Amino acid sequence: MAPPDVIKAHEEHHMRAQNIVLDHVFWGVWAGIVPIPLIDLLFMLSLQLKMMREICVEYGIRFDRRQSRAFILALTGGG
Repeated sequence: MAPPDVIKAHEEHHMRAQNIVLDHVFWGVWAGIVPIPLIDLLFMLSLQLKMMREICVEYGIRFDRRQSRAFILALTGGG
């Protein structure tokens, strides 16, 4: 079993990452309410990239914007 300080650090990372996701979900809902073609799509893609960057920073992972964009486009069927 992992030491308590490692478990606590993991839980703190998880909570901060969860808050990052929830913040971006909030803004994503607002973007979906305003149905302006292409503008809402661009906003959602940039929002997802920003969320991925913040999560990478939280976990100390190198963020590559080009790879992340390709990943998001593949998930959304745009690439």
